[in-house]
Amino acid sequence: MNRTEDARMKMCSRLARESGEDIVGHAFEYDRIIITEMPKPWPRDTDGARGHARVLHEFADRFYDLKMRVYQEHGQETVAARGLDAVLHHVAPDAEYSPSGCARVWHLKRPKGPFNAYHKDEYLLPRNDVAGLLEALLFQKSVSKWERALTNDAERVRDLLVCTHGSVDTCCATFGYPTYRKLRSLADRSGGKLRVWQATHFQYHRFAPVILDLPEDRYWGMVGPEHAEALAWRDIHPKALRDRYIGWAGVEREFAQAAERAAFMREGWKWVSYRKSAQMIRIEETGAQAQVEIDFTSPDGRFIGRYVAEVTVPGQIPGLMGCLSPGESIDAPQYEVTSIELVT
Repeated sequence: MNRTEDARMKMCSRLARESGEDIVGHAFEYDRIIITEMPKPWPRDTDGARGHARVLHEFADRFYDLKMRVYQEHGQETVAARGLDAVLHHVAPDAEYSPSGCARVWHLKRPKGPFNAYHKDEYLLPRNDVAGLLEALLFQKSVSKWERALTNDAERVRDLLVCTHGSVDTCCATFGYPTYRKLRSLADRSGGKLRVWQATHFQYHRFAPVILDLPEDRYWGMVGPEHAEALAWRDIHPKALRDRYIGWAGVEREFAQAAERAAFMREGWKWVSYRKSAQMIRIEETGAQAQVEIDFTSPDGRFIGRYVAEVTVPGQIPGLMGCLSPGESIDAPQYEVTSIELVT
């Protein structure tokens, strides 16, 4: 076997596809999401960053060090209570979206109670001011000096972030860029209602191409160019994208996200507009079975319901955490909804 063939066999996303892995249940939940524009090429980490990118990476390193220290000393509840349950992503600048010399920064916050999308603040400001705003957002300092930079785009625009971060994982660029190009061409026909960006990695290498759908905070994986129109326009039933759905980060990973997908497939695209919450009612000691309740309300409040789902883990599928990393293997649990019932 030559080196090229060996590399192809070890591509984590290719292996996940060939093994038939069901990707649902792995969308990480955060209370806050912060996104900045950062010019390419993107380094793998701070050591490889230069100039403006290095400043942004250093702020991120400081924040994640603080978050980890609080977690180790006090646990996840304290992390959340201190506003540290946040993640930072970057997108490549797009001349059609942001004027020359300027950059966008997004701050998305999880609402309290049932919801359908994160609250999004969007700033458009001179590129030299981005670092100051990023520091304020990460460490929860006053952002009043940047209020004039808030845009009117936040609520009306849907953003699709496609991971193309090849310096972190080969699959992200190999599979991500063609999907990005297709979606980007569709965005040009959206009348300004859809923007598509190249993004840094989301930690789901083996699901490449991975797409973050904002402000809903839905994650899609293994999305090829052939799936782009269904995702962009939502004009055919979401069952066409069932196997591309990693999950909605508005509910807990694993069992609840599998149950949410089952309800989504029943209700169709109207489901994304419903305010929702999920509760784990029962989980077996073995961790192989759980009962989940999902309460939902239509936007006008006229339709209120509850789904009850039984979810099991029938087995695991072996795979790779990342490309060309034979030592980083994983046994991925598979979540299967064995029954789901609309009870109210």
